[in-house]
Amino acid sequence: MRSSAGARPWDVLLLGGASAVGKSTVSRHLARDLGVVVTQIDDVHTAVRAMTTPEQLPDLHYWHTSPEAASMSPEQMVDLHIAVSRLLMPAVRAVVAQHVEDDSPVLLEGDYLVPEIMDPHPEWGSVALDRVRAVFLHEPDTEQVARNLLSREPDEGDQTGRARVTQVFGRWLRAECIGRSALSIDVRPFSSLPERLLTAIA
Repeated sequence: MRSSAGARPWDVLLLGGASAVGKSTVSRHLARDLGVVVTQIDDVHTAVRAMTTPEQLPDLHYWHTSPEAASMSPEQMVDLHIAVSRLLMPAVRAVVAQHVEDDSPVLLEGDYLVPEIMDPHPEWGSVALDRVRAVFLHEPDTEQVARNLLSREPDEGDQTGRARVTQVFGRWLRAECIGRSALSIDVRPFSSLPERLLTAIA
């Protein structure tokens, strides 16, 4: 029996979005208010990369093994990021499935989530996907993203280039949510974001 089912109609909340749109900040608010654990998808990325080689998964290792990666266009960087996110989906699905099976609430957040994670797939097995929610945060203002990045990493200098990558990825994510069991929510006004997000997934 799910003791929390009445108050929380999900076991796993997937919180995605491009870099520096506010995922970590809102995750902390939600974890505090809901009493759930937050896990970083970046940890999945790190673990899988540590257990594989560039020969096995070249896309996963490309950024760390190819000096030319830093000179790619924003569109090329986003294409690589999407490819890596898709490579990680079996691992993410396994983590989600375990939490659903155990009735162990968790918020999984990070850049390496794409809306198609919610599509029907044999890897889900008998997982009750109605116990999973996916929300992708969207910030349309490139200058705001640049400010967020500069605030987070003040020693890195101008963040305009990274902000453009965020915007390309953000627009792609918003389009990919259409027709799927994944929601796209505007970040601003940020003060009401936790409440708007919880209302959307209720």
